[in-house]
Amino acid sequence: MDGPNHASDIAANMAEPLSQMPAEQAGRALAARRAYLGLSGQDINERTGQLVYPKLLSRLETGKKHPAEMQIQRFLALATALELTPVDFAEAVGLRYPKSGSVETGQFLRVPFYPNLHTALTAPDAARLMELPRSFVDLIRDGGAGTMADGTLMGTHEARDRIPVGSVIGVHLGEAPSPGQIAVGWSDGFESPVLWVHKLERAAVSVSTFDGTGAVHTINLDELDIRGHIIYVVRQP
Repeated sequence: MDGPNHASDIAANMAEPLSQMPAEQAGRALAARRAYLGLSGQDINERTGQLVYPKLLSRLETGKKHPAEMQIQRFLALATALELTPVDFAEAVGLRYPKSGSVETGQFLRVPFYPNLHTALTAPDAARLMELPRSFVDLIRDGGAGTMADGTLMGTHEARDRIPVGSVIGVHLGEAPSPGQIAVGWSDGFESPVLWVHKLERAAVSVSTFDGTGAVHTINLDELDIRGHIIYVVRQP
């Protein structure tokens, strides 16, 4: 299932009309938040898995491009990098979503969200609740959580093809994967999550880091602690 292509697409589907501040003002708000966190442009680049690269960040902060024009994957990645919920980030740059009574009226979902899959597997109590527009109702189902796919993840080429770095992913922990689903496992040897497409006859997988910089390693599946599977990916069209 494909999500909305741009941040403004989400607001357009809400009960209240989109109200957008000028791009220059939105850029100043973005730059102020980044400065408050002490983050450099390169830090943003790394935190977003290279989705918000320095040239794009510069265009946003100088008002040459409005955040509402960003693809939703980049929008969500940047919100996470700035340690804001998508709703708070939207309001900071002038996209007005209805907040009062949001849970009661069904406009938003509150879901557990982890900064990365490593944290989800090693510190399950570290989740923070995030509000996501109901446009993302399929992102999370009962027992699921949201997180980001970063470059340090390890996985097969099939998993990497289906989950680009910077994707927002829904993961169902504690449920065994079915054939064809992307399985989520933990490797004690590499101290890392490992992703692969589950196949009944498969006994081993060849994996490397999602950013493509690591060497290829072969891991026997009986050496992995299977934790769950991926249920949704919000990826760049």
